[in-house]
Amino acid sequence: MTNRRFAAPASRGPLEPRDAPSFSIAIAAYQAADTIGETLESALAQTVHPVDIAVCDDGSTDDIGAALAPYRDRIVVVRQENRGEAAAKNAAARQPPASSWPSSTPMTSITRNDSRRWASSPVLDPI
Repeated sequence: MTNRRFAAPASRGPLEPRDAPSFSIAIAAYQAADTIGETLESALAQTVHPVDIAVCDDGSTDDIGAALAPYRDRIVVVRQENRGEAAAKNAAARQPPASSWPSSTPMTSITRNDSRRWASSPVLDPI
């Protein structure tokens, strides 16, 4: 294997300071009362803080309301009948104020007593 070196192009002049990028986080949650706290703590601990965080409860029957209660002053919560992860992410992303770089948390299917339970991952993916 050849050891290749790549060089960045020369600057066209001094770089001007810019504002930090901004983003919102849209979280879809279904039966995630036991994991949503970890997801929100991760979202709130980002080096660059999100403009807003919207959580869509996609028809959960667990006690997600109690799990979200400590965060109510820092998040927007939307509730809908169970329509699936994509619909829940879209519902959360539609909540104002939307920033220019929305992001969503991926949902990982886990198997405990309910194969349709979504566990919110603390990893953020741009959408």
